[in-house]
Amino acid sequence: MLMDIVDILIAVIDTSSVLVILGGFSYAIVMFVSIIFLFGISTEKGLQQIGELRRKLGVYLLFALELLIAWDIIQTVIDPTYEILIQLGGIVLIRTVISYFLEKEVSLLVEK
Repeated sequence: MLMDIVDILIAVIDTSSVLVILGGFSYAIVMFVSIIFLFGISTEKGLQQIGELRRKLGVYLLFALELLIAWDIIQTVIDPTYEILIQLGGIVLIRTVISYFLEKEVSLLVEK
């Protein structure tokens, strides 16, 4: 019973992270095309809008990464073998590094 609930929770978190990424990507594509037609890429306003779009896409990606890290932790709690713990450590390290640099880039875009 408990394992069924946990399996459903893991599936929901996994699916949610994919939906967040797809939603952010879809939003970015639509907005990018709109920016191109409204402002052009080489204008100052167009470049400013693209920078804002990159910031928003970065927020989507950061949130999806946090969901995936939560998913990995839940999986490890359920089946804590040394192999899975080592895999989790590697995955969390890689995702944390990606998240750090993505967040840093988003912060730089906000400052501009």
